[in-house]
Amino acid sequence: MTIVTKLRRQIDMALGRRGIGTAIVAARNLGFEKIPEEWWPFLRAKWTIERLTCPSCGMRFAWYGPSGELQCLSCGKEIPQPAAV
Repeated sequence: MTIVTKLRRQIDMALGRRGIGTAIVAARNLGFEKIPEEWWPFLRAKWTIERLTCPSCGMRFAWYGPSGELQCLSCGKEIPQPAAV
């Protein structure tokens, strides 16, 4: 299992599919001291996570926020969707 797969699984579990304890562990594994405020909407709503790199901060995960647009998991800025091929 690759590191990206492990991180993806941890984030998936943190987003309400397992429990709050798993979210705390996933946050610590990603370098946070506690669950970031930005994660709480995910924990409550189980949003879909996408692996896209934020052009502002470099975070590799984004979510579909309340507006329906992709937003960075870390800084909250909108991320342009890649062009369809």
